[in-house]
Amino acid sequence: MLSIFPQLFDYSLLAITVLRVTLGVIFIFFAYGKLFRERAMRIAFFDKLSLRPAIVFFSIVTGLELIAGIFLTIGLFTQIMALITGTLMVLATLIKWRRPDVLPYNTVEFYILLALVSYSLVFLGPGSFAFDLPL
Repeated sequence: MLSIFPQLFDYSLLAITVLRVTLGVIFIFFAYGKLFRERAMRIAFFDKLSLRPAIVFFSIVTGLELIAGIFLTIGLFTQIMALITGTLMVLATLIKWRRPDVLPYNTVEFYILLALVSYSLVFLGPGSFAFDLPL
């Protein structure tokens, strides 16, 4: 079938870049909120899930979110970081689905959307303006 606007396909790498940078900024925002605004609440979150010591799990997850967000924003190790963020979002989806009171802010659909965008970047690559080079 013919495309209505075939000229827009010229910008497909920019569309991937927008997805990658947006995902990276969201994860930086997640980590920033956990580190500075919601630290005690997030440590209690891991305690409610019986993951002890909670401070260790808090540090690991927040560190992964911050590093993945920075790397996705600049386009470094995009596929690995997209796998990490997708896995974190699948886990968040399962937690939100089973125990909605533990994650009060976002919806299941939001976590599923972030997981899908993350896993799509594994196959689409980093897009334009990235440090990753296709081999």
